Amino acid sequence: MTTHPLDNGKGASALRVGDWTVHPDLHRLSRGGETVQIEPRLMDVLVCLAGSAGQVIERRDLLDRVWGDTVVGEEALTRSVSELRRILGDDSQQPRYIETIRKGGYRLVAEVGTVLEEKEVRPAGARTPRRGLSDLRHLALAAVGFVVVTALALVLYLGRGEPDPAYTPPLSAVPLTTYPGVERYPALSPDGSKVAFTWGGPDGDNLDIYVKQVGHDNPLRLTDHTGWDVYPVWIPGDEELAYIHGDEGGVGLLAVPLLGGAPRVILGPLPAIYGMNWTPDGTQLVYAVADERDGPGRLLVRDLASGIERELTPTPAGCSHVAPLVGPGGRRVIFLRKTPAGQDEVHLVDLRGGSSRQLVGGLGTLEGACWHRNGREIIVSSRQNGDYALWRVDVDDPATRWIPLPGEWIHFPHMGFASGRLVYQHRRYEKNVWRIEQPADGSGLTTEPVLVSTYWDCEARISPDGRQMAFTSSRSGNLEIWTCRPDGSLPVQLTRFGGARVSGPRWSPDGRRLVFNAGPEGWANLFVAEVETRTITRLTDHPAHDLAPSWSGDGLAVYCGSNRSGDWQVWRIPVREEGAPRPLTRDGGLAPREGPDGAWLYFSREGEGGLWRRSLADPGAAPERVLEGLPIQGDARNWDLWSGGLVLVDYDHEGPRIVRANLDGSELADVTRVPNLASPSLTVAPDGRTIYYARIENSVGDLMLVEDVR
Repeated sequence: MTTHPLDNGKGASALRVGDWTVHPDLHRLSRGGETVQIEPRLMDVLVCLAGSAGQVIERRDLLDRVWGDTVVGEEALTRSVSELRRILGDDSQQPRYIETIRKGGYRLVAEVGTVLEEKEVRPAGARTPRRGLSDLRHLALAAVGFVVVTALALVLYLGRGEPDPAYTPPLSAVPLTTYPGVERYPALSPDGSKVAFTWGGPDGDNLDIYVKQVGHDNPLRLTDHTGWDVYPVWIPGDEELAYIHGDEGGVGLLAVPLLGGAPRVILGPLPAIYGMNWTPDGTQLVYAVADERDGPGRLLVRDLASGIERELTPTPAGCSHVAPLVGPGGRRVIFLRKTPAGQDEVHLVDLRGGSSRQLVGGLGTLEGACWHRNGREIIVSSRQNGDYALWRVDVDDPATRWIPLPGEWIHFPHMGFASGRLVYQHRRYEKNVWRIEQPADGSGLTTEPVLVSTYWDCEARISPDGRQMAFTSSRSGNLEIWTCRPDGSLPVQLTRFGGARVSGPRWSPDGRRLVFNAGPEGWANLFVAEVETRTITRLTDHPAHDLAPSWSGDGLAVYCGSNRSGDWQVWRIPVREEGAPRPLTRDGGLAPREGPDGAWLYFSREGEGGLWRRSLADPGAAPERVLEGLPIQGDARNWDLWSGGLVLVDYDHEGPRIVRANLDGSELADVTRVPNLASPSLTVAPDGRTIYYARIENSVGDLMLVEDVR
């Protein structure tokens, strides 16, 4: 192995780019106490620019180096550079890191060096010849004259030299449960010797609470009710388990002895309970409750001796507070705030009450969070880098660090404070697109799958001419927009956002473009794709959410629900017309659809069941309510229309079913039941006879155990 004279034979562990330390193999940037995990593609771009620091790299050359044979438009590079600037704290007008060269490309203007055992070494000026990009992660080191030691991370982990403080060694996880079906909501006892969880049993016929000893195989069934039992929590003292029980009579908070016996009622029946937790001394209960079924949650603290309750923190309009967790010290509480945009945020609040502080946000749905035993960090399941993974977040300085663990979809982390053990759910399931068709002769319905893979396929939309179908899919490894034929054949990937949340594709009236929303910076903004050329154009770019877009009948603008004004309203966004975006509603609006004759704009409202429409010819006219309770509250985007009427989803004790109605809301009629419906996914083809929806199938979820997480 050849080494540079300044290398001292020990190898380079990282790059220095300006005031950032860049760890290419870990996809990580660090500066002072700040650590940022970035997407592999962004790291490729940064390393490529650093490899030719001070030199202009043409856009096409950068695309070839980073994306290789993958066909993407230049907007993919533009987005990547924009995201890098945001992360680095750079300004495109006065660049300190990446300079845009008009009609040229990009140039890295920051100083570049290498970091050797925490000591920075500046290059002596010599450059090596350009190498191929079989390993882009090492290009920058080659350019400044060093040969990267690819085994460095392992060497550091084994203790040779000072370890990189930002490096997190891979953790070993072993299966804790391997039962049929899905085991969910794990809760380790404080000493880590036992785990409680919810399971449907060998036959999957009823959700009950089970507990098992770590190291032993057979679980003990603690509950055996009709209805469902979920979210087990250890009551201080380790002699009882609390859980949420629900049936047709309502929802209650119950406790059951570990040694067996009849459960006792702590709270209820109530319309809804969305999680609970005790203070370590067992004197206070923090829980999330709703005043109506499926309504928004608010947080209450109950003194168990006196029974006195108080609100923990105010709940903003349109939001829901769920899943409170008290920290090891008993002074601070984290909880999830669900926003009207479908985004989840982790907030921190003092147990004494007051305003909360956001720790994590803008990451789409968060599948669980827990406290680390050190009381200074939390562990969150989010799609920050593509699939669901676990991240550590410092509550006083919310920088995130990835926790490398086996499994593509990691949910519901929970830690035993005394033991340091961590348990999580490794989930594996797929979404497939199904088609319901009413033949032209009026004969019986046919239901069949049209898009089937071992990944997620959802949100199918048929083009106006009926020849193409757009859909969202994770079959590339990340959620992206795809197109195919209506029968599911010849799938082609259209977008390549590489981990950003992508959803809601809608065809333009001419069938040449798709509008959709994506969140490369965490905010759901609008993009337009030219389907034939596969070029992507950004339509909106601001720190607010634009959701559930659809086209105007003339194809000159799109409608969307947006919170850019502070609350959720329907907005019209110009695409091929003059003018600025403008709101079309004042009293709330989401998921707009222009009616078939162009006279009406239909829309739902977040947090309120029902469907409205307003006249497009008379902007001053008040909206009129078309349907009273459909779509139901919390399912505002799961409906569609065609020239002959409306298609929606209704729910009862037997589950979801598809219903039809006239455009004025009259003559509501059942179509068929749809088991395992994934929401939002409902759409109707232009002919009105064919309905598409997504179904969750082949669901498996096992619990995994990690020892001694520090």
